[in-house]
Formats: sequence, C-alpha cells, structure tokens
Amino acid sequence: MSNLVLDSMKHILRLHDLCRIERQPQVMEIDHAKASEYFGRMYYKTFPRFKQIPLAIEKVCGELQDVQTQRRASRNFDHNNALRFEELSNIIYGSCGITQREDDNPFIAKRIIESGGALYPIELYIVARNVEKLEQGIYHYNTLDNTLEEMFLCDTDQILTNAVQHEDMSFFQDAGAGIILTAVPCRQASKYGLMAIPFMYKEAGAIGHAIALNAQLNMIGKCESGGFNADYLAKKLDLDTSEEITISLHAMGKTLQ
Repeated sequence: MSNLVLDSMKHILRLHDLCRIERQPQVMEIDHAKASEYFGRMYYKTFPRFKQIPLAIEKVCGELQDVQTQRRASRNFDHNNALRFEELSNIIYGSCGITQREDDNPFIAKRIIESGGALYPIELYIVARNVEKLEQGIYHYNTLDNTLEEMFLCDTDQILTNAVQHEDMSFFQDAGAGIILTAVPCRQASKYGLMAIPFMYKEAGAIGHAIALNAQLNMIGKCESGGFNADYLAKKLDLDTSEEITISLHAMGKTLQ
C-alpha cells in the first residue's frame, strides 16, 4: 500500500477521532434558543499580536458563465513574475470573505461560502513566495478584520515543493503563492458529531472552487494538489493537530506566456 494511501487513511481516522461525540459532551446539552450565542465564539481565529496587513480589494468585472467555462488548472507558473498583492487579495476575499454584517455583531455575518450551521470550520493560510508588497513568509487570513496576519517571515522557496508528494508536482516551486486550507473540527462536531466530516470537506471544496474561479477572473494560474504531506504543513503552520488539521493545498501564480 502506497504512502499516499496510508497518509490519507491516517488523515480520515484523525478527523474521525476529532469529531467523536464523546469528545463533545455538550452536543446533547445545547440550548437551541441560545445557539447563536453558544457557537458565536467559535467563528474566528485571530493572532492579535501579529502584524496586520489589510487586503487590497480591486473590482474586477467578468461574466460568471465565461469564468466558469474558461477555468482551467495551470501548471505553467512563471517563477520570476510576481503576483500582485491586489490579485492575491481578490482571490482570498472572493473565496471566504465576509459580505454582510448585521447590527455590528461579528457573529451574525454572511460570507462568500455557506457553512453547515454557520459554524465555519475552515481557516485559510498563505505561503507567500513571490508576491508584491509581501515579504516571503507564512500568513493567516483574519476573516473578521479582512487582513493578513504575518505569522512567520522565512524563506518559502521550498515549502510548497516539499509539501507535495509527487515528482510531477515539481512546478509548485514556481508558484508565486500557496493557499492552505485547514479545518477546526470541533466547531461543527459540537453540533453535528461525525456529520461534521462531510460538512467540512464540502465547505473546503466550495472554497477551493471559489479560489479557482477568482483566480481565473484575475487571470492567475492555479492548481490544487490532492497528494500533500499534511503533517509537514501542520508543522510549518505551527498547528495544534489535536484541534486543527490541514485539508487542501492550492498553488497559484502568473503563467508563462
């Protein structure tokens, strides 16, 4: 049995363990009249002590049907051609940003992608290799404030390459940036138990599709890796894997002409 299959099985078993109902004793004790207050504290992960970099959103016009039919996975990244920060901002916000707030309450908000129970278990991290206005490093998307949080400044030239597990994915080394999606299972498992697993993957898939469409709209190449080293990425992101695990990896960049 290949290492990839074994890693995938281990990943699913870990998710199953994190979503076990016995780990979530509050499942049967929720006062549904106060559900929004109960779950509200789970919506956002932030790093207040880190430098905050506001996203720079640009309005880009395009017909949805054209974007959908023109979308293609790209493997021909231009190693030396930097992504514009505005392009990366559009892709990030267009995949999981907040679109509407109610009564200035951050826990009553609409986002680009729907989520089971409006519990939003998915977090988004960026590995910046060649992005204008961003130093090389690892960043977290603060959904609440629509900012990038500067977690680690480091040489990222090999992070994406080392994360993928296939020789034919070597083009990841030419990507301008990578997006890593993680899941915090307890946010949904506390309400849905093991059903949180398909809910999380459904949401991550919807966000991944939104990333692809927004990349196409901004004329940026993008490719997702189905075979990546989850433990390696967890270490790079300094995740507590008893609470948060990696779900998917996307590479993007300017394409060769």
